[in-house]
Amino acid sequence: MRGVIIAAALLVGGCSGTWIVAVGPDTYNLTKQIAPVVGGDAEAATAALAEVNAFCEQKGLTFAPTSMGPVPSGLNPPSTYSVTFQCLSANGLSTSDPRRYMELVRGRSTRDEAVAKLGPPQGTRDIRGSGTVLQWFDNNPAHPFRVAILFGPDGRMIKVTEVLDQ
Repeated sequence: MRGVIIAAALLVGGCSGTWIVAVGPDTYNLTKQIAPVVGGDAEAATAALAEVNAFCEQKGLTFAPTSMGPVPSGLNPPSTYSVTFQCLSANGLSTSDPRRYMELVRGRSTRDEAVAKLGPPQGTRDIRGSGTVLQWFDNNPAHPFRVAILFGPDGRMIKVTEVLDQ
């Protein structure tokens, strides 16, 4: 009977939990829980980092942490490790970042391509007869950024009309 109780405790204690949640544009959080009997804090950290790397690689991108570390918990719970991260392109930018405007090609890139690279525009202004200006902002106080791009009536990029990059 004692052996059955120990086996059951090991099975329950050996369970682990993981969930990845989108917490912002191209930003995710993964929380990994692992019981102390199967490795505790060290195993939770190793497993979490392996999982976020695989998550980004599956998208063809590179893992870039924004914060990570153990999550304090009460008496004898599973060990918990949390990673907040982004999956970045080869140039170090997130998949929808206004700073990617330089990847667009005048006369060839379309509005849809711009939205895919830069994310949804925060502003739109119709220019009668000339097309539409789309605007993107990043109001991070440490590094504000703004770009405005003019697209013709055919939806193709005409030119970048404004860039603020501090």
